[in-house]
Order: sequence, then structure tokens, then C-alpha cells
Amino acid sequence: MEMLSGARLVCVGETHDNLSDKRVELEVIKGLYRRFPGKVAIGMEMFREPQQAVLDQWVKGELTELEFLKESKWYQSWGYDFSAYRDILLFARENRIDVIATDHAPHAVEEKESEFDLAPPGTIGLETALAAVLTHLVDPGTLSLPRAIEAMSVAPARILGAAGHGRAIEVGGPANLVVFDPAERWLVEPPFASKARNSAFTGHELTGRIRHTMLRGQLTVADGKVRD
Repeated sequence: MEMLSGARLVCVGETHDNLSDKRVELEVIKGLYRRFPGKVAIGMEMFREPQQAVLDQWVKGELTELEFLKESKWYQSWGYDFSAYRDILLFARENRIDVIATDHAPHAVEEKESEFDLAPPGTIGLETALAAVLTHLVDPGTLSLPRAIEAMSVAPARILGAAGHGRAIEVGGPANLVVFDPAERWLVEPPFASKARNSAFTGHELTGRIRHTMLRGQLTVADGKVRD
């Protein structure tokens, strides 16, 4: 907590269905609130800007829990079990801590299917990232394959200080690996591994497909399928 106290912005990563992550988040919020009462706000990615008024009503105590779930469209727009986040939101309400919608949550289908200028931004990117780079940058000769791989693995690991990633394959090293077929052509179409369905490349044929991924020696994708 001493280390966090000097920061103006604290980001806490989570797996959305991991209750331990939520407990850590709540303890961080409580610790910062005790040190800086009245100077802390909570940003939550599962809320979008149109839901800000509902968040404000919740913090002021103007909505019951059922009313909040209905007005915020929690299960339509986010979908994860509310009980995992309930203690964080209750703590914010009890202590009148502002909760800010940071607008990273999925959008409803009808919102995405509106006119281009009116549709909220955002698209599935990770599942097509490598193939899009190979198809539109490597194949035309804009980037070499080694440079593309470096830009998508070595460079991000260096920037983030992720010592176990983006390094040479060697005996005894961390087995964080990606195996891909640079020549396989495939049509982008739902369903995706993501819960979202919108992709800028839907209906397009791309070259290059990830076959396997491994994290700390454990297969996370095998034969192109995400493993549970």
C-alpha cells in the first residue's frame, strides 16, 4: 500500500469470474480510501457512459439493488455474476465514493448495427490480430515476418517488463509459446472465443492462423480451440 499511495491512478487486473481478484480489488480500494478519504474514485470497465447516471444514483442511495441491476442492464451488457462485484459497489455506496463508467464493456447488438457515425467504437481484435498483420502487412512486403513477430511479442514484453515473455526459446526457460501456420487461409466468422460477435474482419479471408498457445507450460489453445 505504501507503494500505491504515491500514484494518482492505480490499475488492478482481474479475471472476471475470480472471486480472489475481487477481494484484492476491494482491499486496495479500502486501503486507499483510509489514506485519502474523499479523494478516491473507482473506475469500472463493465459500465458505459450512458450508465453513469445510474451509477450516480446508486452511490447516492437512490436505487435498490434490484433497481440498480435493472437500470444498469448489468446482465445484458456485462453478464458476469453480480455477487462478485457486489461488495465493491456496496463499499462505494456506504462511503459515497464516486464510481466512474470507463466504457470498456461490450455493446448491445442493436447499438453496433446502427449507422457508422452513430455506432459505438470497438471490435474484437486479439483473435484476428496475427492473421491481420500477416495478411495486410507481411504478405504485401510492408513488414518482414521476423519484424512482425518482434513487434507482437518481444517489444510488448519489453515495454511491460514481462520477463517471462517475448524471449528466445531455450531449455529451462518459461514455456510461454505461440505456434501458428503462416500459410493457412481462413474465413473470419462467428462464433468467436470472445463473448462478443462484432469483428471488422467478419466475412474476410485472412492468411495465417494460430494453432496452439502455451502459458507456463500449459496448453491454453490446442488445435485452434481454447481450452477450459
